[in-house]
Amino acid sequence: MLLLIFFYCFFFFRHRLTKKKVRFMKAGDQCIFRYYEILPLDLEPEYKMGYTCDMCSKDFLKTPFFHCARSGRDLCMSCGEKSSLTPFSSLIGRITVPNFIWKDSQKEIIVVLCYQIQFEYFGCYFSDGSNLLITYEDTLPSLYIEHGCSVENAISLPKAELLRRFSWVKNVMNIWEDGCVCFHDVTRPPDRFRPCFLTSFRQDGLFIEFCLSDGFSEIVHSGEGVVIVVKGTCVISCLMMNLPLHWGKSLPKAATSVLDWFRNRD
Repeated sequence: MLLLIFFYCFFFFRHRLTKKKVRFMKAGDQCIFRYYEILPLDLEPEYKMGYTCDMCSKDFLKTPFFHCARSGRDLCMSCGEKSSLTPFSSLIGRITVPNFIWKDSQKEIIVVLCYQIQFEYFGCYFSDGSNLLITYEDTLPSLYIEHGCSVENAISLPKAELLRRFSWVKNVMNIWEDGCVCFHDVTRPPDRFRPCFLTSFRQDGLFIEFCLSDGFSEIVHSGEGVVIVVKGTCVISCLMMNLPLHWGKSLPKAATSVLDWFRNRD
C-alpha cells in the first residue's frame, strides 16, 4: 500500500525553494521552527497580544510566522525566509521504503521507512521505533536514538563506528537519491537547528500520519495533496499543492477530511 501512496505523492508534491544565507541567532541549534498560520492561543495563551520577532525585534499582531514551541523563539516571515525557513520546514521532505533488509547488527530490528526532515540528516526508522540519523556532513556525527529517547540521550556514532554497526549505510545514499518520493525540497539553513526525527507513523489508504519528535504531527492526504500540521487537537498550518492555505476560524474544505480522519483515529 505504501507503494501506492508513493505513486500519488509523485503527482502532488513538488516544491522548489530558494536558498538564502544569513546568520541566525545564538542557541539556534536548540530550535525546531515551524510555520504557524494562526497564533497558537490554544497552546500558548500569552500570544493573544501577538509576538516579537527574535531577530529584528519588531512587534507583530498578525500571522503567519515561525515559532519554536520548545525554546519559545519567534521569527517574522521576512526574518524566517532569510534563515531559509519555509512553510515546509521541519516536515517530512522525502520518504522511501527500502527494497533491501537493513538491520541493526546489535539488535533484531530492521529499517521500515527512510525519510529526510532536515538537510543535515538522512533518517532511518526501525521496526522498534528507534531512529538512525545519518549525517551528510563530515563535521557531524551520526545519531542513534532509541525508542522513547530524545536527542540529548542519542548515541553519537563517528563514521567508522557507524559503518561497523550499520554496514549497509555506504549503499544508502545511492538508493536514496534514485528511489525516494519528494514532498518538497529540503533547504540547507545557514545555521544548524535542533535535529527533528520520526517517533511513529501510521497509514490508512491515502492518509498518512507522521508523529515528530517535538510533539507535532504531520497529516497527509496523498491523493488530494493536502498536509495539515497539528499538536494535540490544535491545527497550526494547512498546506496544499505545495502552497500555504490561508484560513481563519475554520479550515478550508480540502483539509476537513484530513482532520476528521486524524481525530477519529482508534
